[in-house]
Amino acid sequence: LEYVPALLYAMTDPDNRVVREARDGLRFVSRRIDGYGLKDNFTDRERYDAIDKWKRWYRNVQPE
Repeated sequence: LEYVPALLYAMTDPDNRVVREARDGLRFVSRRIDGYGLKDNFTDRERYDAIDKWKRWYRNVQPE
């Protein structure tokens, strides 16, 4: 869980390859293999929606 903030930051990278790797890292760490539905060919809107969902998940498991 200590890597989640770095992975969330990586989700904002302009390189979509970095975003996909961060997404996969979050899926692995969270054990939510389906994640929050961010497909490989995503739009910026879909990316930021997924980031918001991941942030909510992280706040639930790591409230402080």
